[in-house]
Amino acid sequence: PLHTDDSYVELNGEEAVNFFYCASRAKIGGATTFFELSELVECLKLDGEDKLLNELMSTDVVHEKGGSRKVRKIIDKDSEGYLANYNYYCISREENSPEVLDMIEQFQNFMESRVHNAGLVMPLQLEKGEAVFFHDDRVVHGRNAFFAESPGQRSLIKGKIIMDSIPA
Repeated sequence: PLHTDDSYVELNGEEAVNFFYCASRAKIGGATTFFELSELVECLKLDGEDKLLNELMSTDVVHEKGGSRKVRKIIDKDSEGYLANYNYYCISREENSPEVLDMIEQFQNFMESRVHNAGLVMPLQLEKGEAVFFHDDRVVHGRNAFFAESPGQRSLIKGKIIMDSIPA
């Protein structure tokens, strides 16, 4: 499913650029997919999901994994545009209220049924030795299904570059 990687990691205001480096690709498929947040917001509006959008932009949601915890709105906005903080599988089922969990189910269903299944995500098939750089909180990403000849054949190395705030 479409998500952000740092949904449960508190970055404390650090500016970062994430990357995926392809160590090896699957025999068939496995493209990394991206979807711009501005388009996601526009899709919600065009589908008449204004109430859901407003809830996503005004409700704090708890994400957690492996002892890390982060509380943010799923969609937010700053002077540069929209921001996202979302990973369906890292949502705290204990700390979020039933109403918040219902909102999350509605959003996940929208992303799967209206965005992903409509073919709106942009696939990028990385070849061995290639990389893609992106702002994790400015897009949502996922991957297409794949077929491999052996376990681990599709191998992406994930990383991030913390941007220095001191001018060079």
